[in-house]
Amino acid sequence: DVEFKADGTLIDPDEVLIGFETGGNVADIKTWSLNGDILTIRAEIDPAIGSGFAEITPTVTDFECDKMTLDLQIISATLTRR
Repeated sequence: DVEFKADGTLIDPDEVLIGFETGGNVADIKTWSLNGDILTIRAEIDPAIGSGFAEITPTVTDFECDKMTLDLQIISATLTRR
């Protein structure tokens, strides 16, 4: 399960969409933004403990009221609202 919160926070506890670790530090600050039709998903290490981030811009290939299909270049994912 992932959750795109209205404040731009991404809840992705199982790293379904994005996540990484470096030097023992986990990128647990996850955000999303939409600029026009470009979705950006970002995971960042808390600056208090280290530095680093990963960012992806998947292509939205289909969007309905409660369902969004993303092309993540490596895989395709369909997200359905609960």
